[in-house]
Amino acid sequence: MTSFFTEFINRKVIYTIFIMSISFTLPTLSFAQNDIADDVDTPPTIKKFNKWNITANYGQTIAWMDLNQEPDNPFSNYFTDRSSWNYGFILTRKLGKTFTANIQYIGGSLQGNKATWSNDSTADISFKTNFNDISINFEVDLMNLVFEKKDRRWFTAYLKGGIGYIMYDPKIWTTSDGTPKVATGGSSLIIPWGWGARSDISKHWSIRFENTFHHALVDNLDGHDNPETSSVNDIYNYTSIGVTYHIFQKPRQPKKPKIEELPIPEDTTVATKEVFELSIASNIPSSMHPFDTTTVIIKINKGDIDGAAKLQQTIPEGFIIKELLSAGAKYEFTNGIMSYSWDELPESEYVSITYKLITKDAKIGSTTIPGILFYTQDDKEQIRQFKKEIEIKPEAVVTKTAEESPKEEVATNEPITTPAVVTAGTLDKSKKLVYRVQVYTVYKGSTSSKMLKKRLNLDYDVTHYYDGNYTKYTSGEFSTYEEAAAYKKKLRNSTVAGAFVVGFYEGERVQSIQEAINIEKGGSLAKTNPTEKGISYRIQILASKKNLSIEDVKDITGISRSFKKVTHNGLYKYEIGPFSTYSEAKTNANEVRKTVSGAFIVKYQDGSRL
Repeated sequence: MTSFFTEFINRKVIYTIFIMSISFTLPTLSFAQNDIADDVDTPPTIKKFNKWNITANYGQTIAWMDLNQEPDNPFSNYFTDRSSWNYGFILTRKLGKTFTANIQYIGGSLQGNKATWSNDSTADISFKTNFNDISINFEVDLMNLVFEKKDRRWFTAYLKGGIGYIMYDPKIWTTSDGTPKVATGGSSLIIPWGWGARSDISKHWSIRFENTFHHALVDNLDGHDNPETSSVNDIYNYTSIGVTYHIFQKPRQPKKPKIEELPIPEDTTVATKEVFELSIASNIPSSMHPFDTTTVIIKINKGDIDGAAKLQQTIPEGFIIKELLSAGAKYEFTNGIMSYSWDELPESEYVSITYKLITKDAKIGSTTIPGILFYTQDDKEQIRQFKKEIEIKPEAVVTKTAEESPKEEVATNEPITTPAVVTAGTLDKSKKLVYRVQVYTVYKGSTSSKMLKKRLNLDYDVTHYYDGNYTKYTSGEFSTYEEAAAYKKKLRNSTVAGAFVVGFYEGERVQSIQEAINIEKGGSLAKTNPTEKGISYRIQILASKKNLSIEDVKDITGISRSFKKVTHNGLYKYEIGPFSTYSEAKTNANEVRKTVSGAFIVKYQDGSRL
């Protein structure tokens, strides 16, 4: 009767654990199937990192049982004939950033031997038990419980505990001669508990170390159940190291993104229901001119929101985009849609992306640059829309003017001297010749003139001018080189060791200081290209009132060849050459027109444009 009752109870336990496992797994699997339904009208599905993971482990097992000798330190049984190697698997589901639930399986064998009983009588018994242990456990992440909650850490400690079921088949024999003894197997509830540590070495992989104790509700896992020699149920200890793979699904990509067709409300930061107010800010200017270039920064204040995300912007026709910084996202630009996709958002509170926006062929008038961010918050898909109105204002930007007709062989009698191309910035063009002391240079950027004067302890105000991609800062204004040189010497002996004198004539920088001194003494400004003797030809590819950088011109025209920048008739002009013969220039012009249809040939004499 007792045996029948025990078997009945054991079967009920097996059924209960099986049903709990199914109920634990099916809802999530069903939810995952619903997430990836083929519905083109829904936004891309976004999965959170580390919702599911699977671990394979391997380690040593020690049997704390009647038939295993107990030394002063039980852990000294490791790597002896009283321990064994076993393996296991763990399927884990995150219930948040602090708590997880898992199904664990451990399989293998337990072994040991006993030389004497506690009353010093001879035992001379060995055993080996094959077993299968399956349990449901709950874990608490101690790091996320105490510190800031994160999905991944280089080190995490956790505690675990649960309930399980073990099936076992023991064998007993006499150690000295190998004579088998009678042993009975069976099954039992088991209580696992312990601790572990995990190191996340990448987004997909972790290393896990775990030490757990498994308390059976029976005393015969080793095949021995004698009340005279033992009154404590059997326990085994499993110490393992494992590899964990984190499972998550990448966002589903829509077949034909139609971001521009989504209704954009007047409020540029409208989102679906949310707890944390995620915000998006950008520095797109309210107005630009043709051929303007600006560096756009889109800053997302995401707080502790994580998981996959996708940001898209619809770029109007006539604009050029060049990626600069993507904050770890995958960048794509297709059919006017610019996309930044993250499998996992960066951990920082703020995420910024940067790109260059160029108004190459943008239409005059008002236009809109709309955007949308797909993300997940509190296990719910969210979207946030934003937009920016931008006014394209007209400006005299030309690629060919009336006086620059393609009749290249027609020359004028009055040559035009072309000085070096340097934009005045804050310099005064009304003065003929002045000297200044250059103290600072910034590449692709700028700094405050007032702050620079204070930081370098300068005697005079700071002015600046532009030279290609550089912004250059000068201090002081002197009518003679001697005065400028004295100020330069003072700065070199104090705060600016690399200070030097530069000359300006009618607001334009003179090529060399010797040329400026020559003008001071009554000489004239040298021609721009004295090395070009006689007749030569160049190919003009672009002209603008703006002093464009070399990179901007390449982005606008698509030209990869080297070119020169000159000023002529109040415009900045960009030219390829020189070529010694018209035939050579024409051959190159035909090639250039494949990229820049409006390119044409211009004629020079002794370095001066005719």
